[in-house]
Amino acid sequence: MKTKIQIKLVAATAFFLFFGGDRGQMQLGAEITVNDIFLYQPAAADYQGTWRTTGNRDLRIVLSGVLDTNIEMGGLSAQALRKIVGSSKKGFEIRRDAGTFLFEGCISNSRSGSGRFYFHPDTGYAVKMNHLLSSGSSKDNVTPDSSLFYCAVHNLTVDYAARIRDAGLKIISINDLLVLCSTGVAPEYAKTMIGIGYRDISPDDLILLTVQKVPTDFIKKIIGTSDNLPTVRELTLIWMYGDKVSDFKHHKN
Repeated sequence: MKTKIQIKLVAATAFFLFFGGDRGQMQLGAEITVNDIFLYQPAAADYQGTWRTTGNRDLRIVLSGVLDTNIEMGGLSAQALRKIVGSSKKGFEIRRDAGTFLFEGCISNSRSGSGRFYFHPDTGYAVKMNHLLSSGSSKDNVTPDSSLFYCAVHNLTVDYAARIRDAGLKIISINDLLVLCSTGVAPEYAKTMIGIGYRDISPDDLILLTVQKVPTDFIKKIIGTSDNLPTVRELTLIWMYGDKVSDFKHHKN
């Protein structure tokens, strides 16, 4: 059975890919460390599974065998991935705030690769995230289980979570933070939207605006001609279909 995190991430990923969002705002992970040999001995708390590459020009890594799902690793730069393409090395690792991924194998010059991976969670991350969440309005807790795995896959950093909280979003759960991070919502964008009047803006609203790349300058222009704040959906439709400001139904006389 899929967890709430899995269901929400699958839905958000489908939405994100359908509308062609820009991955440029995603949190980039640390540089990949490549090793001559693979000597890691899995710990009892580690998750284990298999990995493979997908894509050609846009190379990506997909993880399988954990929590009955296939999931693409987010926040990996092309420059970091090039380190292991064509390498004769036997292993590499990717360190994230929520834990470390250790991969057995490498990626060939034909850009294909596969092998086993192990995820070693950082329980200290859960403590930091729970402190951030408890200082806001969320009652969710991050526990040393699947939450840490998903946080690491999507590179949800403590810094990103703190900046989202400080932006002023009223209700933030770990699920919401994961989807905001994986779809590239910038904390500065959220802060600007709240500052110009959208004090009750939801994570889903921010995702819609980010995926459609609606600029805050454009939103400010629309608001300047309106007696009432347009809804986020209205803003998005105007941006997408090029309606003139003068045709907007909230236009001031």
